[in-house]
Amino acid sequence: MKTLLPHVAIKRSGKWISPVHYEAYTEAYFEYDREGRYSFSFINAGFIAELVFILSCVPVFNVVLGYPPLSISLLLTALVIYIVYLGMSIFMTMRTRTPWGDFGAMWHLSKRQTTLIIALSIAIKVSLLMYSILLV
Repeated sequence: MKTLLPHVAIKRSGKWISPVHYEAYTEAYFEYDREGRYSFSFINAGFIAELVFILSCVPVFNVVLGYPPLSISLLLTALVIYIVYLGMSIFMTMRTRTPWGDFGAMWHLSKRQTTLIIALSIAIKVSLLMYSILLV
């Protein structure tokens, strides 16, 4: 049985390369996207998928099921994980002086886009959390 990868690995020469191996991972990525045209979207895709999932679940929990505590739990968990991962990424990027994690890689590519995405993601989650709390 195959196991699910906890990250997006890239296959190169029949082997899976983890983003932990930054240089090899970057080289493998650019074999698929030579100009790096989609690199920011590739890195950010997991965060977008998470946000789409949250935006789908919150109305179901709050309106269809009429049980806002599910939304509150989901949003609090998502916010804590997001902020902890952001903090780790900032700390490790500064410590290693190389992009670390998705946030570090995104920041390396575009500081303005990364700041906007982080701010929007947190603002959306906090807004949905406040709305869900008001329903209790």
